[in-house]
Amino acid sequence: MADILENAVFTEIRPGVEISDYVSSPVEVKIVRLKAGTEVGAHSHSNDVVHLVLKGRVKIGDQEFTELGDYRCGGFEYGPWAVEDTIMLIIQPPGTTFEFVE
Repeated sequence: MADILENAVFTEIRPGVEISDYVSSPVEVKIVRLKAGTEVGAHSHSNDVVHLVLKGRVKIGDQEFTELGDYRCGGFEYGPWAVEDTIMLIIQPPGTTFEFVE
């Protein structure tokens, strides 16, 4: 995992939530780091998106995703919570956006 993180440049988008662009063609892949205890907050994606947990653990409602666990989202609101320090990939069509619901 050190290789994937070695050259990553992260931007904090919320306290405890950092994101980095990893690949931009032919799909977009982003790396997300979540600090343990961080509630990402309700948000939605404009396209179908796959999240792949590489390390750590996140919960969405009563579902829990651990290493190599994946979940899909897009077009609906949801808000994951980091149970542990977590690193995951977001795999999405180019141009996909997300918006926090306040």
